[in-house]
Amino acid sequence: MTKGITRKDFLRAMGCSALAIGAIPSGLARGPAAPRGIRSCSDLSRGQPPLFRERAPTLRLYPAESLTRTGNIRFGPAELDVMLPFFGDGEVVWELPAPSPGAYQVAACYSTTGADTEVEIACGPSVVRDIAGATHGFFLPDPAGPSRNPRGPEDPSFWSERAFYNFERVPLPGTLQLERGVNVIKLRVRGARGGELFRLRSVELTPSSETMAVQRSRELAQKYRSSTDWFVKAGYGIWFTFLDLTTPRRGLPRHYAQAVEDLDVEALASRVEEMGAGYLIFSTNHGDPLVRHQSNPGRRSIRVGPPGAT
Repeated sequence: MTKGITRKDFLRAMGCSALAIGAIPSGLARGPAAPRGIRSCSDLSRGQPPLFRERAPTLRLYPAESLTRTGNIRFGPAELDVMLPFFGDGEVVWELPAPSPGAYQVAACYSTTGADTEVEIACGPSVVRDIAGATHGFFLPDPAGPSRNPRGPEDPSFWSERAFYNFERVPLPGTLQLERGVNVIKLRVRGARGGELFRLRSVELTPSSETMAVQRSRELAQKYRSSTDWFVKAGYGIWFTFLDLTTPRRGLPRHYAQAVEDLDVEALASRVEEMGAGYLIFSTNHGDPLVRHQSNPGRRSIRVGPPGAT
């Protein structure tokens, strides 16, 4: 491990992995250069300038940040609050300050196993509608179908919902017209009441005037994708998840900022080296976005473990 690397420098450098999803972390965009021994994002693109010079213009609306949630919906057992299951008709409402007025392209990130669920997103008189088709991925549907009353991971009914982890980002036809100031965005889902039929991850709004720039950015990212040959030859590696939900085996949970300060980077690197790992994947942000966590420093951490664990 290179001497002189601080904990914050380590986590900042790990943010280079965000290039894979098309965004530079704010710490990299405005912070100091990467410390010695850690390649910067521009190094990763073989000496080229950084691929992403500014934040993407897309606005994302998450269920947990909504103003109201009504109808046959609920936060699923043992789920993070960024995935909202619908068990029939339901409505989610957000208040959104628009940075600029005009037409916005709409996409929804969701999962569903059916092909007849109606999705409607409205802002004032402008409305876009679509019929959600079944999403696909690595999780196969349960042969008996989803449970009408899924419980926690200890119950078989929980795993009947696995197909609802096949999220896709689906563009919706038409545009929404946003005005200057605060806009009210309403998402409505209509479907037969019963078992889970639709799971919402987010609604995404992109200014129509920026769609060409977003497309160029995606094409540039694809052009500079790194070879993964080294990854194939590495044998095996280690994956750590370091979130605000990560808690010690014993003792009280720590505030995320304090946990970052307390991270022993030298010990971590030495342990990974001793294990013979060819790489380390260090996840610092998924499920519960850090931006939202930082805006709510009083959020309580959740202890996860078997009954009776200390």
